[in-house]
Amino acid sequence: MNKQNNKIKTRNVNALIIALIIVYFTILANGEPAGPTISYVSNSTSANAGNGTLQSGDEGGYITTITLDVLQQNFGWKAYVGNVTGKLTLDDADNYTIYDWSIANLNAEVYISRNQTIDWTNIGCAARSIIEAQDTDLGKDPSADDDSINLTFDGAVHDDLIIGGNPALTTCPTISTFVNDTAQSALFQEMLLNDSQQRLVYATIAEDDADGYRNGTTFDFQAIVPDTLSTATTTNYYFFVEIGN
Repeated sequence: MNKQNNKIKTRNVNALIIALIIVYFTILANGEPAGPTISYVSNSTSANAGNGTLQSGDEGGYITTITLDVLQQNFGWKAYVGNVTGKLTLDDADNYTIYDWSIANLNAEVYISRNQTIDWTNIGCAARSIIEAQDTDLGKDPSADDDSINLTFDGAVHDDLIIGGNPALTTCPTISTFVNDTAQSALFQEMLLNDSQQRLVYATIAEDDADGYRNGTTFDFQAIVPDTLSTATTTNYYFFVEIGN
């Protein structure tokens, strides 16, 4: 147990919940998702890791039966939450703008991937074989580990997801992150996609300043993504946003 506790204590901030504000400027409605400007706000993690619980008052000569119930931080995953702002713009190749449009009611999707380049014209619901391969690459057993990507994204009911001019995606592997510290399925739906090159993408439909995972907070998006359990490696992710009217 000491070895495990030390591992937890020395772990890099791979499972921190990182709040982001995504500011996006240069994509047309129904265009392809593109990289936003990311502004760091804050991060937070559980203070419980490595702290023991005292059990005292048991007299010698007795056999004491106890039940142990523990909440342990999962360093194999991390979360991103935040807000999305932006406008539609008409730019040239050097990013000079001839006109732009502010959007009062922002419709947006946030996409997260380990890959910097995605084939947005050939993308669909993720195949289980590709999900399982990603699990294996991150050191997870897709069938035996309860927190594998494969077993975590076990739903298939979500709102229609439309990427650019592609047909709507309706039955992708899905989860919904918590609202007010409680499981739910109506908001903050997160879907798994893959493109023509078998690159995995985590997609979430942005809400409009909805109640977040923590009481008293509001966000436009929430998403969880897996990380490696290696203490020497952090799994990096690229962000993309698509906006429209």
